[in-house]
Amino acid sequence: MQFPPAERRAMQEELARAGFYGGNLNASWGAEFAVGLFGAADFLFATTRGQVKLDMSSAEGIEDFMRDLADRAYSEWLEEVETGSRDEAEPGF
Repeated sequence: MQFPPAERRAMQEELARAGFYGGNLNASWGAEFAVGLFGAADFLFATTRGQVKLDMSSAEGIEDFMRDLADRAYSEWLEEVETGSRDEAEPGF
């Protein structure tokens, strides 16, 4: 998957803002970035009560998630992590 540096940095910013990424905002791929992506996807699945549907089982689905993340499509949901307005332990069902 190829993403321009600006998109990779936008993904890192979104993940960092919500506490899923603690690395440098440098647009570089790495293990912490991957862990953050899957952590955010798990969180969105568990807390959106089906409103956010992600396909993390295919390269195409992961690419779609990453592109949407860079476009800040999940900001509203991830903002709730940052502000504490959603109980992170609360199941999404």
